[in-house]
Amino acid sequence: MKQVMPKPIQNYFVESNSHNIYGVVSCFAEDAVVLDEKKIYKGTAAISRWNERLSLRYRTTSKVLDVNQADDLTIVKAQVSGKFPGSPTVLKFKFQIQDGKISKLECGD
Repeated sequence: MKQVMPKPIQNYFVESNSHNIYGVVSCFAEDAVVLDEKKIYKGTAAISRWNERLSLRYRTTSKVLDVNQADDLTIVKAQVSGKFPGSPTVLKFKFQIQDGKISKLECGD
């Protein structure tokens, strides 16, 4: 049975693929945390700067391949393409949702 992504995660990928920085940030709780490339971004202001830098530098798009639930995590495997060495590559996105918003996102392989 195919897992369904929670709405905030669906919105995250739609807005991210559209390079809509404000749309991406609207998916996150005010005190959300993003862990990416061994760096931590806390709060929507830091998440906005992180997303803007990624969008401008790499112009990534993600194609969701698989969605799974593990306890309070939604784990999304996606093929990520963009202007970076090794593109495309498959990454895992581990999301936590709280009160209808993304409260934590961890990106990696």
